[in-house]
Amino acid sequence: MWVATSAAKANFIFDMQADRNSSVPVLGNAQWMADRGEQPPAEFLWLFLSAQGNEERLTALRLKLDPRWLGEVTRRWFRAGDIVQVLKGYWEGLECIIFEVDAREARADVCPVGIFCRRTGPTRVNFSDLILLNHAKEKSD
Repeated sequence: MWVATSAAKANFIFDMQADRNSSVPVLGNAQWMADRGEQPPAEFLWLFLSAQGNEERLTALRLKLDPRWLGEVTRRWFRAGDIVQVLKGYWEGLECIIFEVDAREARADVCPVGIFCRRTGPTRVNFSDLILLNHAKEKSD
């Protein structure tokens, strides 16, 4: 698990987790890092908000960044029922559904959409290796 090295970094992560639909804390965090010369993580956050057309650069940045940090900042987007694309591993390139989220370990159990996973079971994938395609429908009371 990634550990913040300052109260400011911890507060940015907390604010990002509070509302997964708001880009304001993500943009604030990115700008704060850029102002301190932390360009790769700042660029990652800016591009992650608009991943379409930026997949190649995001992939290159993922290789440079601490995977634990990536897990912390990307977990805000993932919930059970979400549809994602897997970037590497067993289901690489496939659209999958998230069955279970392990936020502490920054991983999710996924299975390809339209495939019954009883025999193979879901595959555990790091959040940093997922791209969110569609949020799960919110349950209404």
